[in-house]
Amino acid sequence: MSEIHIRRIKKYLDDHVCGLIDASDLIGKSLADKDAAVYSRSLAAFSLMVLAQCTADEAASSVTDGFDDNGIDAVFFDKPSYKLWIVQSKFSNKGTGSISHGDMLKFIKGVNDLLTPDFEKFNDKKTCKQNKSRV
Repeated sequence: MSEIHIRRIKKYLDDHVCGLIDASDLIGKSLADKDAAVYSRSLAAFSLMVLAQCTADEAASSVTDGFDDNGIDAVFFDKPSYKLWIVQSKFSNKGTGSISHGDMLKFIKGVNDLLTPDFEKFNDKKTCKQNKSRV
């Protein structure tokens, strides 16, 4: 992906998604770490906006990325269609990044824990959403 593509994606995320993302757990992190986390979270939300056709607010509130996220960055359940969307995202400023083998294994384990359900293995962002769904 070219630098122009990355700039356009970041601009869209800045204009429509980043401001809706919870970054309260990033206090004390470096600016580079905060930016990387917010863009990855925003990308997870944007994925839900496109795939699940939900609003930016719904997508942003579905982001669960953070410490002890068990490899899952967003969870969205669309009650009318009975579809569960589970997202793992990585944003790369160079456009060349991809998910590592370890992160993929963590995601698979997280999906299994989510479907079991074993919510004790997740952070507060995930457990507070376990009984919420889109009406």
